[in-house]
Amino acid sequence: GKVKLIVGGAPVTEAFARAPGKSGRKVLIKATVPLESLTLTPAAGATLEGLALVRGRVMRNAETLCAFKHDLALKLTGEGRKARKLVYETGCVLPPGSYDLTVAVLDSATNELGARTTTMRVPAAAAHREAYLGDVQLWARDPEAVLVAAGVTEIGMKDSSGKPDMMPRSERRITKSQEALLSYLICPPTAMPGSALWPINVKQAILGEKDESVAKFGDLRIIEPPDADTGCYQISNLLPRDRLGSGIYTFTIQVAGPSFPSTLTRRAAVAVQ
Repeated sequence: GKVKLIVGGAPVTEAFARAPGKSGRKVLIKATVPLESLTLTPAAGATLEGLALVRGRVMRNAETLCAFKHDLALKLTGEGRKARKLVYETGCVLPPGSYDLTVAVLDSATNELGARTTTMRVPAAAAHREAYLGDVQLWARDPEAVLVAAGVTEIGMKDSSGKPDMMPRSERRITKSQEALLSYLICPPTAMPGSALWPINVKQAILGEKDESVAKFGDLRIIEPPDADTGCYQISNLLPRDRLGSGIYTFTIQVAGPSFPSTLTRRAAVAVQ
């Protein structure tokens, strides 16, 4: 049958650079569509079911460097019936650079299609094998979302379907009642022998007004090798719900050790509503 393009129904697409791989940077691609744009029908046991077809590709200079194709079988039960949006995640390994990302979501019942093409940039993890402290990414649980992750094993994650899980956000913004993760990379110089790397000392804190400390994460003393594939450490800190009041906070990181010529520092704003 004919495919009808949904006006204004294009998925919201985002890309998140994660650890470097042997052939490029591991990138998580995320697409969000409203569930009201998909056909969900009642099934046994108060379940809602539907099927969404997701197709996409990452291109540069008319060359496709990554393509993905997944059929997402949706089954919403219990609290999942209250969800308002579908979040789809997949993964690609890409060299640093700028790309065109195209994602299309087709409702198999109505043949209605939403599609979007955006520009995405994959930054280099480190230059000239130097020590690297990555940007801070915020991951949070979204009670209004149904998450389906497919094809993410290549970037070191697990495929899942319909389970509540942490999802990355382009903005470091959460509500007081949301559980969240603050995650970042530490990559020591790859040319240094392992024994010369350690210890790596990491200090972390969350600051409020006038840079007063309002929450501390335990200091880290790293004395183990980094991930064999990426050469980096992925550091994640759980921020429990109702830990912070409304306001703007600053997450601070200090990294020092024999493999770092000087202390690496990073500050990242986190908004709590």
